[in-house]
Parts: sequence; C-alpha cells; structure tokens
Amino acid sequence: MYAGIENRLLLQRRFSDWRDFVEHSRSRDRKADFFFEFHLLQRVFKAWKWAARMASDERRQRILERERVNIPDIFRMLRDRAFPCPQKIMELKETAADAFNARATKRAIIRAWRRQTVVSAQERRLSDLERQRNDARAKVDEFIESLKMMRKNLHYEMDNHAGSSQAKSRHRLA
Repeated sequence: MYAGIENRLLLQRRFSDWRDFVEHSRSRDRKADFFFEFHLLQRVFKAWKWAARMASDERRQRILERERVNIPDIFRMLRDRAFPCPQKIMELKETAADAFNARATKRAIIRAWRRQTVVSAQERRLSDLERQRNDARAKVDEFIESLKMMRKNLHYEMDNHAGSSQAKSRHRLA
C-alpha cells in the first residue's frame, strides 16, 4: 500500500522537475535565438549598407565624371532638343540611363537582402524545431526508461520482501 503512494509521489516530483527543466531550457533557447537573429540581422544590414553605399558611390562618380547636369535638366533638354550635337544627346541619355539603373540596382539589392534574411531565418527555425523535436524525443525516451527501471526495481524489491517474509515464517515454524 505504501509502495504505490511513494512511487506515485516520486514519479510526480520527478515529472514536475523534468517539466520545469524543459520549460527553463525552452525560455533560455528562445532568448539565445532572439539575440543570435538580432546580431545576425545587424551584421547583414551593416554589410548591405556598405555594399549599397559603395555601388552608389561608384555610379555617382561615373555620372559626375560624364556630366555635371541635373537629371530633370537632362530630360528637359532632351524634350526641347536643346542640343545640336547628336553625340551630346547620346551622352545625356546614357547619364539618365545610369541614374535609372542605379536606382533599380539599389531596389534589387534590397529585395535580395530581404529574401536572404527571410530564407535564413526560416532555415534556422526549421533546424531549431528539428533539434527541439530530437531533444524532446530523447528526454521522453529517458523518462520512459527510468520508469521501466523503477518498475523493475519495485518488482525486485517486492519479490525479495515476499521471499524474506516466507523465510521468516519457515524459521518460526521450525
């Protein structure tokens, strides 16, 4: 009678300790994942800003080297056909095209950076979920094995206890 209550209390305490440990581990893992993703995002954004700035500076230098004319002025001059020289018109068109390509390139870089951050975050979440699933399986298997061992020990103790009481009763009879 007492063995069943003691086992139940022992199992309940062991299970609650195990549950507390798992909850603590999950909160610690969530915090670590958050800081990892935050620092990764900072590094990626800093690298993206640097790459975008360098690309922008290079294009800006090329544009400024060709001609120091405002883009709206270029379009106005082209519309009004203010340039007598066809070579000058082609240079202005190339300058306007470079400015347009610079904006398009910036947009493409931002889009690729966003896409990469989303994909890497999803891959990290997937690997974290797989790791958590494997950890949970291992813990459950360990818990089941400990229950089996406790059950085996309980049966062993009961058999020894029953055997010793039989030996005592034989001793009294003799």
